[in-house]
Amino acid sequence: APDFQGVIDRFDALREYDELCRLNQKAPSISSNLNIRPILASAESGSILECDDIREIARALKAISLTYNWLREVDKLNKSDNDNIQENFVHIPRLGRNLYVDEDLRLLLETAFDTEGELSSSSFPELGKLRKEVAIMRKQILSRVESMLKSSQFSSMLEGKYFSEVNGRFVLPVQATHKNTVGIVHDSSRTGKTVYVEPKEVIEPTNDMKQKELLLKQEETRILRSLSSKIMKNREDIELSVS
Repeated sequence: APDFQGVIDRFDALREYDELCRLNQKAPSISSNLNIRPILASAESGSILECDDIREIARALKAISLTYNWLREVDKLNKSDNDNIQENFVHIPRLGRNLYVDEDLRLLLETAFDTEGELSSSSFPELGKLRKEVAIMRKQILSRVESMLKSSQFSSMLEGKYFSEVNGRFVLPVQATHKNTVGIVHDSSRTGKTVYVEPKEVIEPTNDMKQKELLLKQEETRILRSLSSKIMKNREDIELSVS
């Protein structure tokens, strides 16, 4: 049977909202469609949520928080002495009965990412420290490689004044006849005349950088696992709020 009472309640809510608009008390604009159930379900088995998924949950929590605070303001209008109010707000405040946001979690997720959508170095100092160390090591290696390109010692062995990156290793285009002189071969041209060699001078520094990158990856994973765990602890409240 048709839910006539439900239809009446919706019309009454619309009438109340028209009055709120007249009072310049419009609902807040939100940047989430609140469709986060699939995301929460994907982490049910203990898997780690990706950055994009956590950011979407952060947007949803912000939307819930904004809506909850707006509904509280609407409810306050019923207790005010404002003679300009022509309507008692009953149906709209009821919409917030199931809304709840752990503000600590909301703030944690909102500050967890930078403007580029990456985990924030300022919010997670150890992550920022590792990123800085990797950047410094990479810059030092590149400086060495660029110096080799300008060196007369290497110029006669090179096929060009450039370097490439193969699997995170910096290589120079070396004539095949000199491949055993420069360092470790990582690739070659189709003709085989040019080989891409990682100079001996940067092998150890690159190994050190790789180890540091591994620590960086482990720290990123640890942070994402921690954020995912905190989200799942609040899953019931979150799902109830978006239902």
